[in-house]
Amino acid sequence: MSLLDFAPATQIPRDPRAAQIRVSLKHAAFELAQERTIEEISVKDIVARAHVSRQVFYNHFPDRDSALKTSIVESMDAALVGLDPQDASGLFVRLLSWNADHPHLYENLFPSKVAQALIEHNKDLLRPMCVQRVLALKSDLSAAEQQMLTTFYVSGIIGVLWNRNSQEDDLNLTAQDCINLFSQLSDYPWSRT
Repeated sequence: MSLLDFAPATQIPRDPRAAQIRVSLKHAAFELAQERTIEEISVKDIVARAHVSRQVFYNHFPDRDSALKTSIVESMDAALVGLDPQDASGLFVRLLSWNADHPHLYENLFPSKVAQALIEHNKDLLRPMCVQRVLALKSDLSAAEQQMLTTFYVSGIIGVLWNRNSQEDDLNLTAQDCINLFSQLSDYPWSRT
């Protein structure tokens, strides 16, 4: 399985109108997640933004959290489409940039199952990149040491991404700082493009 085989396992409607409605619902859920806290988002809000009925919503999603999770994960995955799975630096930079471009998602969704799912998805995407960098850093590590260093990198990056101060003037600086630190630790010259 390649790094780019992370398309969500969602059922895509065959009817083009139904597919467009699903896109509208995901777009509405994504916009609302950037604007409001999870407690302030309801199915009613999503359907109002998408201009569809509640019944139509429930034809596509079982609940609000499913719509939010799907919209966010698919947006994140779309940011990585087209990258070479072997280009760890490109995938890493693109993932950090996506997170920097959507700075309020996590704080708006925390604490919730959706926030936890987003963190886990970030970890799943970061892990192969970090394994590649750990192996390039030092090839004589035992399997346990490789796993420990990979977990350290992944957890550290997640910590930087999701534990930042929301009052920060330049939230994009967080992604660049993370790239710079990872570059220093792995002695690999990455840059944000």
